[in-house]
Amino acid sequence: MLVFLAAGSLNLWAMPILAPNDEARHLGYAMALAEGRIPHVLEPIDLQATKLGYLRGTNIQAAAAHPPLYHALVALPLKASADADKVWLGVRFARALSLIFGVASVLYAYRLLRSLLPERADMALASAALVACFPIYVGSSSIAYGDSLGALAFVATLASTADVALKGMTVRRYVLACFWFAVASLTRLPVLVSAAPALLALGLPRLFSAQGSLGSRLMKASVPVVGAGLSGAVAGGWFYVLNIRRYGDPSASAPLLERLEREPIPFRELLLSTDWQRLLEYQWASIIGMVRKYPFGAQFSRLLLYLVVGGLLVQLVRFVRAWRAGVPRPPARGPRALNVTRIIAAASVLVCVALLFVFRSKGGLMTARYAMPFAWAIGLVVVVALSWPKRSLYLQTILSASLFLLYTTIAQYAPETPPATFDDTRLGLAFEAAGLPYPETLHVGHCVLLLLGGALVVSAVGSLYRSSPSEDPA
Repeated sequence: MLVFLAAGSLNLWAMPILAPNDEARHLGYAMALAEGRIPHVLEPIDLQATKLGYLRGTNIQAAAAHPPLYHALVALPLKASADADKVWLGVRFARALSLIFGVASVLYAYRLLRSLLPERADMALASAALVACFPIYVGSSSIAYGDSLGALAFVATLASTADVALKGMTVRRYVLACFWFAVASLTRLPVLVSAAPALLALGLPRLFSAQGSLGSRLMKASVPVVGAGLSGAVAGGWFYVLNIRRYGDPSASAPLLERLEREPIPFRELLLSTDWQRLLEYQWASIIGMVRKYPFGAQFSRLLLYLVVGGLLVQLVRFVRAWRAGVPRPPARGPRALNVTRIIAAASVLVCVALLFVFRSKGGLMTARYAMPFAWAIGLVVVVALSWPKRSLYLQTILSASLFLLYTTIAQYAPETPPATFDDTRLGLAFEAAGLPYPETLHVGHCVLLLLGGALVVSAVGSLYRSSPSEDPA
């Protein structure tokens, strides 16, 4: 949490106002909501009336394709700050709210991983820590986008339903699962569809413990599943009905892609493309806005990708050798509910990935931040691949390098002219543009928090590496 807060707050202030590609579009949507209306996705944003004044790319209300929960939360503060000619204050508030959602999503990711991996606390902690070091995750969570809320809703739905499946049904747990699924319905359509399979976990306690025939148990198990599904339909269904009436498409992607002149991509060609590689690699090499990827970041990301592939091959070879040698497999760990919950979580992730590629096949972009809901799964794959040595030094080294990359990615600035100098960090330029003296103590404070958080995480991963399941990092 220290790492994410320090890096996120640093990026929140350092990133120039409205520099990220879609920030003005999201804020323009919020301004329209403050006026009491949901705009058409092809409607231009009045940059003068909204006091935004600047927008990169095509001037349309593209963010209005998504449900308005995040934008409604920031609408009135943003409108009030614009009316007072201090729109930057409203933007900072929107970014801070996004950062809070990002922090919560990382904490929920850890909670989910601890539920799915009760005997591998080291992997759960390292995976969540790696997500907190993804520059794309930190960058997207500290600007005025709604992506961090979508990631939070997805992960929290999976974690809440897993709690019901593994710990039993209580009113509190069930209400919490219904709440997060309702929130998911008000963030993005892909988040809603991807989180829906997780509701099946709500029926596991009755399916595995109720008395009676299989048919009667299935009927009893379906009741909480359907009830949770209705909570999402009631919360966000009206918006998708509105989109269907307006655009003939619940996602509103058809008119947007047509307006942007995006060409569909054959699905077979897409599967053979490098989008798979970019989906993973860009998690730790990309950042939002006008900052270009620099050679060190690109080289590190490529090296890490190779290390992941190599680690997975090592694990596969070990498994095959053990299987050929006739080494008896350990008994299945945990109750049936745990194994089924793992399958359900994996299904939700696969649905999310599939929807990304469906969108890409229609001509949309494979934007790295769209993978935020299942970034925890990417982190888990990386940690599994890097956990083949008997000692923890290898994994600890990668975590430390990722932390260093996160800081250098945020601090790096590459303007076109004049050439970048050693002191041309985005933090310094942001304060200079605001007419403020460079706060060296503030910068040092962020670095101290980053180092402290990183040291605590790396130390905890080392002490828990392949430890007994009774130990817990909390």
